Amino acid sequence: MGFTINNDVLEKYTEENGVTEVIIPDGVKIIGEMAFENCRNIEKVIIPNGVTEIRKFAFYWCSALVDISIPESVETIEDEAFYNTLWLWNKIRANPLLIINGLLIKSIAEGDAVIPQGVRSIANHAFYGCSKLTSITIPESVESIGKEAFKFCTKLSSITLVSGKDSLTVNSIFGIVNKNGELNMDTRNLLDFLKVDLHEKEHIFNETKNFGCKVMFAIFLAFNYKNSTAENFLKTNTFGVIKYLTEIEDCEDIKKILALDSVSHDEINKLIDYAFDNKKAKAKIILSSYRNDNFNISNGFDSLFLD
Repeated sequence: MGFTINNDVLEKYTEENGVTEVIIPDGVKIIGEMAFENCRNIEKVIIPNGVTEIRKFAFYWCSALVDISIPESVETIEDEAFYNTLWLWNKIRANPLLIINGLLIKSIAEGDAVIPQGVRSIANHAFYGCSKLTSITIPESVESIGKEAFKFCTKLSSITLVSGKDSLTVNSIFGIVNKNGELNMDTRNLLDFLKVDLHEKEHIFNETKNFGCKVMFAIFLAFNYKNSTAENFLKTNTFGVIKYLTEIEDCEDIKKILALDSVSHDEINKLIDYAFDNKKAKAKIILSSYRNDNFNISNGFDSLFLD
């Protein structure tokens, strides 16, 4: 068969006419990235004991693949290793939590999901796009959560970590975002639930590129921890921060930022105009009230915009 193997890594399988069953040779330890990409005639794959890792997109778009034997030796399964295979869809239709050797690699869970004890890891993108997932319970056996594990879980409002764990590796907590890329308001405290220390929180904050995520995380840090670097971010980017909060009409957080007293008279006027132009009535009232209280300017027409 058409195997390309280097240093115990199966780098590529070249599909052969009429071959529907593939037996991976003994001695292979790693099935490489995209090794079986677009092998659309394969229906069955036998993975030998000794393989420890299946890398991302390994069986990408093997659309006829319905039967895969995965030995207990497999310890790592990377992103979307079985993307668009019949095997994957049959598995998650039978059970919305696809768990292989203690690895939760994919889910289409809805409502309240409970991950069973014994699961060691939640893979990258495991719950990606589960827009009907409302709550999840994570057992103490879980040691790591992959990047963007809960991305676009737009209704996720409750995450419970079963007590007993002192530490948990979390890769990019910003997997928990809504469709606009912002942290869900009700899950901001997840970092505390997962017991990530302040140093790690600040590292994640500093590495965050999405402005909306950075704003929401900065607010979380600045108002929950003393001497956080996030407070400086809020003070030096006050205009942009309040403008963003006005866009999403997060009035409670607008009040928090205004309490830092780092917005100028000119900036507050521009923000009021922005709120008015974008029909953000509640935000406009808060901004106008701040201007009136701090710059001795009264506008008797503010109340007209409450509707």
